[in-house]
Amino acid sequence: MKPCPRCERRKPVTEFGSNRARRDGLGVYCRPCHNDVQRDLERRHRSAALDALGGCCAHCGIDDVRVLCIDHIDGGGTRERKSGRKQTVFYKAVSEDTTGFQALCHNCNWIKRLEHDTPTYVNESMTFTLTPS
Repeated sequence: MKPCPRCERRKPVTEFGSNRARRDGLGVYCRPCHNDVQRDLERRHRSAALDALGGCCAHCGIDDVRVLCIDHIDGGGTRERKSGRKQTVFYKAVSEDTTGFQALCHNCNWIKRLEHDTPTYVNESMTFTLTPS
């Protein structure tokens, strides 16, 4: 049995993840508490990154954080995801240096993607910063 300092319950060691850096080889928090801590950390870093990018869609201006995403202005999002870098680390990097990124709502991001991938659907009223690859 091991105590979790966050939920203050004693739980079996099977309820804890591994952490080779610690003397007992187990994580500090039980798995549910560890997941909650990580989720909160990711939300804070995402919020900081979106704030650094203006806090609203660069195209339509919507500011609902539930629909905002971080867009790579010149492409490269797939490459970014395949790099294996954790989402929290990505958000922190964007909040420190916003060069090459913009906040878009998911609708505008999909429109941008469709315009880039299928040039016949380009609408002249849509002005996204994008260089063809």
